[in-house]
Amino acid sequence: MVPAGASSAALAELVTREVVARALATTVVEVAALTRADAPAGRDRAVGVPVLVSPSGRLYLVREHSHAAIARAALSAAAAPFDLDQPDRTLGQEHGWVMIQVAGDDGLRVQIDRPPTRRQRETIEDLLLYAEYAGRPALVQRGRPVVWRGEGWLDNPEFAAASDAAGARRLLGGR
Repeated sequence: MVPAGASSAALAELVTREVVARALATTVVEVAALTRADAPAGRDRAVGVPVLVSPSGRLYLVREHSHAAIARAALSAAAAPFDLDQPDRTLGQEHGWVMIQVAGDDGLRVQIDRPPTRRQRETIEDLLLYAEYAGRPALVQRGRPVVWRGEGWLDNPEFAAASDAAGARRLLGGR
């Protein structure tokens, strides 16, 4: 647990340690080789295998059934505040992790909640190249498609998605 008044860097480090303790370090080659059979128990195989990219660009295979489950467990263990409905978005927006789904019906799906680090961009670009060479579809999304406002759920004007290589690189570059 982080002592009261500790820096956000200390909290981020604790969150990282908690995620790493619950996931399996992996490589771009191993992620590219994942199939639906690798989906964790309790996960809809059509959605794919959950993978995380740390701010340092390292890949982690999620052993729990979802990004939200590992985020909830790691953020709780670190005593970090989080959105109870979408803890995975807190992990992305507040702590800089990128969510990826591999080998689902949609191929490779990358969810970026804030501008990626240089190392994350490099890792994601490698994954996109592997998907392209394998003839698998890929989708990169930045932000949430909808946001909650006082009047209800509304389309998010900041949301962007790309399924082509040039568009994906633009999103990874923050444009």
